[in-house]
Amino acid sequence: MPDSGSWYWIHPQKRRWYLLLLDQDLFGDWVLLRAWGSLDSRRCGEKKEILDDTGNAERLVKKICRTRQRRGYHLVQPPKRQH
Repeated sequence: MPDSGSWYWIHPQKRRWYLLLLDQDLFGDWVLLRAWGSLDSRRCGEKKEILDDTGNAERLVKKICRTRQRRGYHLVQPPKRQH
């Protein structure tokens, strides 16, 4: 069973970021949120997926992690939110 988690990558040369959040909702389904954007502007996008099987959630997270790494992104600590 996957743990809830979050992953944050940046691509320093392209000045891009990518965020992945995995959590379980109140109905027991796994929700995977992907968000991406520019480090230089507020332009961004997001996609939400509902995954009812923990195996699917785990496989998808691993696939996304491999893809980000292959495309030159570096896994880093997420930035602190400014209030």
